[in-house]
Amino acid sequence: MVLKTKFLRLTDLKQLKKFIYNNWSKKHIFLKSDKLIKWQHCSFGKRLDFFVSKENNKIISLLGIINQSRNSKYNEISLAIWVSKKKSAGAKLFLTLEKRFNFNLIKGTTVNENIIPMYKLLGFHVRKFNVYYLTNLSNSKQKLSKNLLPSKLFNLSKLKQIDLYDLCNKRNINFKYLEWRFNNHPIYKYNLITDEKTSLVLIYRIITIKNLKIMRVVEYIGTFKKKNNFIKKLNYFLLENNIQYLEFFHYGFEDKYIKKSGLKKLNMNQKIVIYTEPYKGLHYKDFYCCFKTNKRNKIKIVRADGDFDRPSVIS
Repeated sequence: MVLKTKFLRLTDLKQLKKFIYNNWSKKHIFLKSDKLIKWQHCSFGKRLDFFVSKENNKIISLLGIINQSRNSKYNEISLAIWVSKKKSAGAKLFLTLEKRFNFNLIKGTTVNENIIPMYKLLGFHVRKFNVYYLTNLSNSKQKLSKNLLPSKLFNLSKLKQIDLYDLCNKRNINFKYLEWRFNNHPIYKYNLITDEKTSLVLIYRIITIKNLKIMRVVEYIGTFKKKNNFIKKLNYFLLENNIQYLEFFHYGFEDKYIKKSGLKKLNMNQKIVIYTEPYKGLHYKDFYCCFKTNKRNKIKIVRADGDFDRPSVIS
């Protein structure tokens, strides 16, 4: 039987949701929110960014992609749902898609440890996320974390909140992706905080659990190089805003600067809240990301890539 590969269309939403229900999760957020599906997987026109293999007009393999380049060439993508009813059909589907587009960069942020060998066979580099944190709380006051090392407080001048349009004007950068990902998110509200020179901008959202707050940094613009004073100010920002701790997932070129900046790296004796929707308590395990590129890029992978920072429930 010859398999047919194609992108789904908006008119295929019902078929997509049925496949997810039967083969992935009966409680997936996409079964409840067409709005979220369209925001994350409809980058232009009436195409849904779900590439599928069909047999007898029924989906047997599905790969969701997120078009981070926000153009018809799909220069840079992240992987999302990837599930197949038949062995090896998922890998074949990816290779067909890759041949069609010749991507410059592919990222993945929620790599299942059990299928790392498949990613490697497909040419991906698989790495562990580095998880960084910042807190000024003593261990006895850590309600949403455990054994985090507190940092010293410095009464420094305040950091600045900035909006996306001011940032793009100052940095002369294209804000098409940033506007879609952070300003136009249908559920989450993101904030931007920066230093005086706007040489490092953190994009974050505040999570509240039992009236306690976490600062989740999901993206950044600029560099952490020689930003120790900025991190000291961040620590004071946590205190002023009664935030338990800052959390930041990252892999890439900037790790060498982040480690020197004053942020601390989470270890296996320390625990933080990884899953917040629903809240599943304190947690520690290795989290894996992956990438594949045909260029020599300074790789950066963060929570905002892929679907690692995606709602799981709607209140």
